[in-house]
Amino acid sequence: MPLFASENHTAMKRILKIIGIGSACLLGLPITAFFVMMMGFFDIVERSYQTKTEAAEDRLFDRGWLPAFIPDSATHIKVINNLDINTSIGSFDFAPDDFTAFADAIHASNDGTSKHGSNSRMQELKQAGYEDYDICDRGACWRFLIHPQQGRCEYWASVNR
Repeated sequence: MPLFASENHTAMKRILKIIGIGSACLLGLPITAFFVMMMGFFDIVERSYQTKTEAAEDRLFDRGWLPAFIPDSATHIKVINNLDINTSIGSFDFAPDDFTAFADAIHASNDGTSKHGSNSRMQELKQAGYEDYDICDRGACWRFLIHPQQGRCEYWASVNR
């Protein structure tokens, strides 16, 4: 079950932030402000979808949380978005036969400005046979690590909006 799937949970976090920041300002208590920041400074949204159609119905692609050119066969789509710093991570499965069209769509969408670093998870995936693709498109930069034979993709993104 997703950690932050409930809209009520998000609303409650915002209310607690407002109360905590307000009390810190009124009372001048730095400890209260610190507590509020540690309790939920970042606004995280986590979603899961069984199919690409289900994700489209929830406007996942319209929001820019994942490009619409992912394979139509995509399933088990998971996205975790940090709305405060405009980042996204996630994964999905797809039919291995769709790999070539998916890789071609990534290349066709790339504007050439991608400058991603590397992390240990990316290195693990590359050693396990995943192929690395970077793109920037309409203010979002994506790194896709794709295993062609398994039909598996993990991705990282930052959005400049």
